[in-house]
Amino acid sequence: MGKSRLLGKKETVAQTGWTVSDIMQLSKEHPDAALFQYATKESMLQTLLAFDGDAFIDYAAGTCRFDSEEFTKLLEFVADFPDDYDWSREGDSLPTLLATDKVLLNTVYLSNFQDLQVYPAMFGEPVSYVGYPTTDGSVGCILRTEGSVAITAKAHDKEGAWAFMEYYLTSANNRYDYNFPTSRKAMQEMVEKELTVEYIKDENGELVLDEDGNPIPEDNHGGIGYDDWKYTYHNSTKEEIEQVQQILQQAKPAVGMDDQILTMITEEAAPFFQKQKSVQDVAKVIQSRVQLYLNENR
Repeated sequence: MGKSRLLGKKETVAQTGWTVSDIMQLSKEHPDAALFQYATKESMLQTLLAFDGDAFIDYAAGTCRFDSEEFTKLLEFVADFPDDYDWSREGDSLPTLLATDKVLLNTVYLSNFQDLQVYPAMFGEPVSYVGYPTTDGSVGCILRTEGSVAITAKAHDKEGAWAFMEYYLTSANNRYDYNFPTSRKAMQEMVEKELTVEYIKDENGELVLDEDGNPIPEDNHGGIGYDDWKYTYHNSTKEEIEQVQQILQQAKPAVGMDDQILTMITEEAAPFFQKQKSVQDVAKVIQSRVQLYLNENR
């Protein structure tokens, strides 16, 4: 499994957890900066609704509120972003844009402990892992799974199916070298491995020492690089691991926006984005279409 979450400089994004209104305020306070690299209307809609798909929909009741003031404000905010990103304007690399405050936010994808290291280096200073916006301002950290398994509701032997799933998910043969495991035992093994520093040895198995007489750590972690910026990973510190574990504990599956509903929103919002209709008019149409869709799929 992996995690994704928004982050920014601590001096810019001090809190952990925020709302869509907070993101709008951040954009207003920094008019000369971009919120995200490559941001477009479509990508902003997906980002703002990524963790809060139920903010405007009550799936249990089969109702929606896309004609609300909160949603019209969201559309007005998104309208300021381009329809498509202008790739001909490519210039500075992402680390340079983040460090110089030309881009304020980025998405962190955590699939191992070392993934967290690179972002303070990219921003050039301490960062806040603020998360995706939510209605109540709680931390929006999305849990993404790889190779998920489930038991069908029509299974004749659910106990046997669960026994197989338990074996499958805990067996060492089914662990990957990437992404965090679901097993607590496997996670602890991953932590211990990360905290174990391996040192260079000579052909006789003896430690190779530097000029100060200290053993030399093996440089086998790899790194990441852009044209004008490079970073080499290291064994995570205890503090870095604890920070990752805190993020893992906060993560949960996102109630994302239904793809068909998101398509409806994008289609019906287009006349407003093109200044052909008012935001209230398109909100009413979106409300009507989504409500009909919910009625038909209850």
